[in-house]
Amino acid sequence: MDGGKKCDESKNSEIEPNEATAEKEVSEDEEEKPSKLPKEGKEDDILSAASKTTKSTKRAKRETKKGDGTRKRRKKAGEDKVNVEDKVKVLNYMKEQNRPYSALNVFDNLHGEVRKAEVQKILDVLVEENQIKSKDFGKFAIYLFNQEKIPMVPKNELDNMDKEIHEYKEKLKNLTNELKEKQKSIN
Repeated sequence: MDGGKKCDESKNSEIEPNEATAEKEVSEDEEEKPSKLPKEGKEDDILSAASKTTKSTKRAKRETKKGDGTRKRRKKAGEDKVNVEDKVKVLNYMKEQNRPYSALNVFDNLHGEVRKAEVQKILDVLVEENQIKSKDFGKFAIYLFNQEKIPMVPKNELDNMDKEIHEYKEKLKNLTNELKEKQKSIN
């Protein structure tokens, strides 16, 4: 029965609060509002509120930069135009290297001679012109020079090149043997 009395007493105190506890509750509410300190479990709410304010300020900055949107429309109208000099640089690079590259690799290997966005546009234009070929791999594409544009070497020239290679290999072998003999004579 003691447990029942305790429950009744707590119910009575909840139903009929005295004036001292009411004053304490009011003063606690007043303290909480100006301080806005996070309570346990409300940190996420404060973080989300903070992120919303930063998002809104970022959005406001973007809107002031955009203006009326005329810049965006102008870019779309001149999107197909690429600098001819840059186009020649990219095409010559792809032809000289004659190996597959991504757009980022081409940009890096040109050492900033052509802007990154321009490299992508130029590569797309060259693909449309059938100067280079591309193969898509998920989110990125690989570009390579069109092998059909490279002239075929006649069979007799290939045979002559093979003979020259064989001759150079023999010369190298003879020179390395001479070098070994001279080193032995010195020691």
